[in-house]
Amino acid sequence: LVAIAAVPLRTAAGPLVGVLSVLDDRPREWTADDLDQLMDLGRMLVATAELRLEAAAHQATHDALHDALTLADERQLTLHLSEE
Repeated sequence: LVAIAAVPLRTAAGPLVGVLSVLDDRPREWTADDLDQLMDLGRMLVATAELRLEAAAHQATHDALHDALTLADERQLTLHLSEE
């Protein structure tokens, strides 16, 4: 490898979660625009990952509530049938 550019990947809260690297097998100097675009891409990657985690957490909450309500409905139906 002859040229490497890397930017830190940080969550919105600030912790470092990784590094995004770009490699080139030819000599080159990275421009400020190259590095800005790499930083933008890194922010998009972290934002996408955070959104996926948030969506998964919401789905888990939804599933748990659905299961609890379904169980409550089944118990109510069972109770109602047993009273007949």
